[in-house]
Amino acid sequence: MNNISLDEWQTLKSAEDDRRDDLIPKFDKRTEEIITKLSDKLEILELRSGLEVRATSWVGRVTVGELTITVRPKISGLPLINLLRYAYSLRDLEVFTPTGYGASGETFQDLIIEQLANEATELISRGLHRDYLRFDSELASPAGRIHFGRFAHNYASAKSAILCTYYNRSDAVLLNQVLLAGLRLAGRVSTDNLLSDRVNRLAQILEPSIPTVHLRKADIDSARHIIDRRSSAYGSALTLIEMLVNGMGISLAESNEWIQLSGFLFDMNAFFQSLISRFLRDELPEFYIQDEHRLKDVFEYDQANNPLRRRAVVPRPDFAVMVGGKVIELLDAKYRDLWETKLPRDMLYQLAVYALSKNTGISRSTILYPTLASNAVDQVVLLKDPIYGHRCAEIVMRPVNLMELEELIRPRQRVANRRKRQAYALRLAFGNVTDAQREASLRVAV
Repeated sequence: MNNISLDEWQTLKSAEDDRRDDLIPKFDKRTEEIITKLSDKLEILELRSGLEVRATSWVGRVTVGELTITVRPKISGLPLINLLRYAYSLRDLEVFTPTGYGASGETFQDLIIEQLANEATELISRGLHRDYLRFDSELASPAGRIHFGRFAHNYASAKSAILCTYYNRSDAVLLNQVLLAGLRLAGRVSTDNLLSDRVNRLAQILEPSIPTVHLRKADIDSARHIIDRRSSAYGSALTLIEMLVNGMGISLAESNEWIQLSGFLFDMNAFFQSLISRFLRDELPEFYIQDEHRLKDVFEYDQANNPLRRRAVVPRPDFAVMVGGKVIELLDAKYRDLWETKLPRDMLYQLAVYALSKNTGISRSTILYPTLASNAVDQVVLLKDPIYGHRCAEIVMRPVNLMELEELIRPRQRVANRRKRQAYALRLAFGNVTDAQREASLRVAV
């Protein structure tokens, strides 16, 4: 019972043999507080019948008290690596070789850490970025600007050096400080001993010339802002380090405290949204794809009956496909296999609002969801007038086959699959419609 493994969106209950008090892990008050804060990512319930664990779209491994929980993603191995690289614009490094991820005891964070180790190896082999930094030190041979105010003091104390301010090229820049801190973090998070040793050896190469910093998200943001054409190769490493940092902690708002988890959790829903966003932008250049499009004036408080002066909620579908400034399709990415599971009511109500908000073309909204089922096709839910039964809007559940998408975006097959990618992107945005139907809808929108 102290080690539980399950798939995303799976629920596991303790078996009959595991319900003895000596087998069920005990949680102290602090652990229960963390479990409560984790409930939207990973739900852990202590019931009379035993322990129950419910996974969501967050994958990885986390230790809570005496309990270690591993949540496996739907897709694994090299296909998942290729999709991650594409979604977050990571480099496809030749030095990477798959290490049997998904077939052994490795966890999701090991996949990210392996890619980070490859990025660091590439940066070190090509030469770390160096820049001019300011130094203040006493020199026997003066250089730069001399501090004459200290000259009398040094002369009186018979020192043979004088304080100077000078600039030298150094690799102790912020980019390398964040890289070193990220490698140290990766060494602590990894569940694979060989991978931890590899990452720690890379960190030891950097330690003699690069100062140690306590890694914060603000440092990653600052490092990203100073990237230029000379240091563009650091972009992928910073993205991977940011993933590790984001998956390492939770905020306890009541105590205004950030708690570092013993483990790592990664939001596959955010990954899936990034993946679809880039794919649609790359393959539909004739359309404008706006992320998190704001649907204004859908909800509004009555000014005469709003004593607390609150602002109304503004719905934001993940993607709006636009032509000439007008919305022709509203799409929402949901990382939940709706071919294998039922459509939750909250998703249905949310997409119904999106569909009714359209003022051009068909009142329709679409859910894009991931699946591995090769026979998955569109499903349509009709929103009807409860009195006359007339169709008011429709909600489309459209599958995104991850294996098919991964095959289309493979780097070495980009040119050969160009037309297939464009056709697949059009199908995701508009469904199985003919060119004539799509052209007619575009004319109506314009």
